[in-house]
Amino acid sequence: MSETRFDSFGEPVSYGERRVAAPQGAAGRFLARAGTGIFWALVAAILVARAFYFEPDLAAKFAQVAGLSWAVRTLLGV
Repeated sequence: MSETRFDSFGEPVSYGERRVAAPQGAAGRFLARAGTGIFWALVAAILVARAFYFEPDLAAKFAQVAGLSWAVRTLLGV
């Protein structure tokens, strides 16, 4: 009994079929590594920016806005 394998799009893949996922040639390898490097550099930059601009009082600001909106509604009689 043979097991049917599927690719990421749900198409059946035969066992005898050989697929090459690695880029071919020096330019392909360079572009793959450059793209990977750019991706991880962006991930690192986003994490550093989030750590730098992190505000622990963010939840308290939401509570202040809720209290302010309650006061305005009370004054306006809404």
